[in-house]
Amino acid sequence: MDPNNLDPNCGFPIKTLYIQYSPGNIRLMRCGKCKAVADEYIECELMILVIDLILHKPKAFRHLFYNMFSKETVNFEVQFHSLTFAIVKLGST
Repeated sequence: MDPNNLDPNCGFPIKTLYIQYSPGNIRLMRCGKCKAVADEYIECELMILVIDLILHKPKAFRHLFYNMFSKETVNFEVQFHSLTFAIVKLGST
């Protein structure tokens, strides 16, 4: 995992989102600031994340932007501006 992960609940940086003991056996880490599970979307199926994105749940968007993409894999600014434009365009129709 990227050491620059953020907790979607409070935005506090955390070192790792989970510890993997064996394939399929993980333990989700808790945030040091708010003491909540750091990112429960790690365990969720992709379809649940998509549904929560359609329902405009803020934690789903935070998971997507904070913990799924890294700066090495995606040019964040270009993607963010494209997404913002798409949301504004779809919202105005």
